[in-house]
Amino acid sequence: MNSDFKPRFGKAFLEMIQLKTRVACKDVLEAHREFLRRQDGVKFDLWKDMSLALGTSPKKIHDFYHNTWSKQFYDAIDPFREQIKALVRGASKRDSTQEVTRQVIARLRKTQSDVNLHYQTVYQYVNYQVKNGAREAMANASKSRDSVSGSKEEEHTAKAKVEEDPGHTYESMFPIFDFNEM
Repeated sequence: MNSDFKPRFGKAFLEMIQLKTRVACKDVLEAHREFLRRQDGVKFDLWKDMSLALGTSPKKIHDFYHNTWSKQFYDAIDPFREQIKALVRGASKRDSTQEVTRQVIARLRKTQSDVNLHYQTVYQYVNYQVKNGAREAMANASKSRDSVSGSKEEEHTAKAKVEEDPGHTYESMFPIFDFNEM
């Protein structure tokens, strides 16, 4: 991966946003905010133009922006990890991963409205928790099936012993009650 562009990314981003939007931005934070406000073709064309300026692919520029560079403008997710786990555990098991993720992010935004979390980071963490929870549930179900099949094996072994020993009968294994004597 050509990472030579990374140290130059901020300056190129600032210059490109100012050029494309014709809005004067004093720093990269203002440029980032201007970029987020945009609904027009500026966002799409930006990656292509920056890739030419920085000598790498538009996809690398796009991914670097969303997965790394833009995180500097948001609060860290670490203090909220346990809350996110609890929200995922409280979600309906019948909902899809995408629906659980959407619900958790919506609840998190309601309870933490004063915090500015990086959406992509939250989305990835919630998705991981949902899938990890599903894996744990499958592992627990598998353990449960194994213990049930173990019980069936013990029952089968006991039956085999009775059938092998002609002196051993089912009646000898279980007390016979005469209800007339009661």
